[in-house]
Parts: sequence; structure tokens; C-alpha cells
Amino acid sequence: MPLEMRVMDLLISKICHDLISPVSAINNGVELFTEVGGDVGAEAMTLIGNSADQASKKLRFFRLSYGRAGAEAGQSLKDVRHIATEALTHGKVTAQWEAGLDTSELLLSQGGVKTVLNMALLAEEALPYGGQISIGAGAQARQVVVRAEGRSAGLNPASQGALDGHVAVDDLGPRTIQAYITRLNAGFYRLMLKTEVGPDMYQLSVISHQSSVISDR
Repeated sequence: MPLEMRVMDLLISKICHDLISPVSAINNGVELFTEVGGDVGAEAMTLIGNSADQASKKLRFFRLSYGRAGAEAGQSLKDVRHIATEALTHGKVTAQWEAGLDTSELLLSQGGVKTVLNMALLAEEALPYGGQISIGAGAQARQVVVRAEGRSAGLNPASQGALDGHVAVDDLGPRTIQAYITRLNAGFYRLMLKTEVGPDMYQLSVISHQSSVISDR
């Protein structure tokens, strides 16, 4: 299989896997309503409504993370912040996006949003027992930091290897495709990735050294 096809297959499989749960829940709610009727109507409608909302949030997030929409320069970062925090906050995971990033030069540049949202997805993977994801400005200009904090926070060795460029495309799998895509996006848009690991903490930072990255909004 051509390498590009393998990457595409794995990425599509990941998206479908992440959407199966809420979409299946919608179907279960419909079946429950159909089979039992009015006795569980409110319960079924709540299940359908919550699951449809969850699926919608994931789709909007994936559109920015993997699609062309996230690569465009000069986006409304207020909208991006809303989409990201809603999609990443679920179960035992919460997400916080610093309001000060609404004027971030890196995020307003081409590919900035897409790269940072992929970093956030990787941070989500780094929280096996839940925790908090924070997205904020770094110490340097044109830098964004995505930090995952929680018990045993960190990537598995295979994913870290894929992020560092030490895993061949032929050896990629469902557990490593997000790390590979994150690295691929950063490289394509000439952004530099760096990772930092601490007790119950995993941090990714990205920086652009371009002299001018803001486009007309």
C-alpha cells in the first residue's frame, strides 16, 4: 500500500472510531423510543439529544483539526476557542483556552490553528486517567503551549517515537497515527515542536520563527 494511503486509512479509521460511540448512542435512543414508546420517551430523547450534541462537537473539531478549514489564516479565534473547549471537555477531561490567545500571531498564521488543535488531541491521549488540558501562550513570541496535567500524564513510547520522527510510516498504527499527523502538520507549516515531561505533566509547545505571520482578517 502506498504510504499516503496508509496514513489516510489510519486517520479515517481514527475519526470513525471517535464518532462511533455518540452515533451509536443516537441509534440506541431511537430504538428505545420505538420499542417502548411513551414510557421512556423523555429518557430516550435525552439520550438522543446528548449524543447528537457530542457528535456535532466532535465533527466541528475534526473539521478544523484535519480539514482545510483549520489551515486558513486569520480565523476568528473566539470561535475556534469555543469549538476546542467544548470538544475536549468530556468525562474526566477538561480543557481551558486562554482568552489572550485571540491575538496570537502563530494561531492567526496559515496552519496555526490546525497544528495546535492536533497538539490538543495528542494532549488528550496523554491523559489516560483524565485531567486538564490548557492551551496558552508560551514565553517566547509566536509560541503556543499545550499542557496536559493528570495522573500518569504522558504518551506511550510508540506515540512519542512517532512524534519525534522515529517511526516509519509502514509501522504506524491506530495508537500512533495522531502523533504522526501532529508532527506532519507542524513540519508542513514550518513550525517547530518541542515536548517536555514532568511528574503527572506532559507539555507540547510549537513556535514559528517567521517574521510576519498575521494575515488580514
